[in-house]
Amino acid sequence: MLTERKDSFIFEESFNGDWNLFRQIVNSKSVYYIYDADGILVYSAERVFNNFEERHGIKVFPKNINTWNYLTEIAVDHGLDKNSIRQAEDDWYDGDVLESSKRYLYSRPLVNLTIGLVGAERNLILTSREPNLKVETYRWFGNHFPKIPKENILIRDEGSPLSGTKFKVREVGKYAELVDWVVFMDDSTKYIKAVLDAGIPNCMVIIVPQGIVKPDFSHDRLITAGRYPEEIQGMYPIYRAFKKALQEGIPY
Repeated sequence: MLTERKDSFIFEESFNGDWNLFRQIVNSKSVYYIYDADGILVYSAERVFNNFEERHGIKVFPKNINTWNYLTEIAVDHGLDKNSIRQAEDDWYDGDVLESSKRYLYSRPLVNLTIGLVGAERNLILTSREPNLKVETYRWFGNHFPKIPKENILIRDEGSPLSGTKFKVREVGKYAELVDWVVFMDDSTKYIKAVLDAGIPNCMVIIVPQGIVKPDFSHDRLITAGRYPEEIQGMYPIYRAFKKALQEGIPY
């Protein structure tokens, strides 16, 4: 089915940003690639949404996500009780749920590609998950992305005073000091904007929003990529962008 549908994929409709800059960076060897976990590599939305449907009998689809607290809004719109509304998002923070999640289609080929470009030591996972989810996070990546060293999975320590946002900004800035470019990929407009606002001059950010979320801001170093197939929120568009950039080479 996916092979048949590739004929309808239009690259230009799934990539927005400075193509020449993207080509330049992808063809550079002095780069750190920093991936978000949930929403970019971990398809946690599928499992979380399936659990929500089983509990409440309400069909919800990741392709329809339009806000950060999507399930809460669904619960309110369907008149669920206060307890159900309050707990609508809880599975996003449940270790068993997250560990049993699948990976996104094309996420592993994408990571294998960037590992091939700069080595596993320059590919990082940067997650805003709570520190108590470290064990499940390490196990999941060990099973799904075994080429990524455990020490390259960046998650806050117990007792850290940093919010998820400040933690991500700090880590991106730290690694940007070591190379010509750092590429930060996330699905959250909040985290993407925070990194851009930090003014890290050699950081290109790639947002791959879930569902129908769109960034309401622009930037010279912002790349926006779509999802394909939309039904399963696949990562094919950004994977295809990397392949295309490598085929075309460094712009002159």
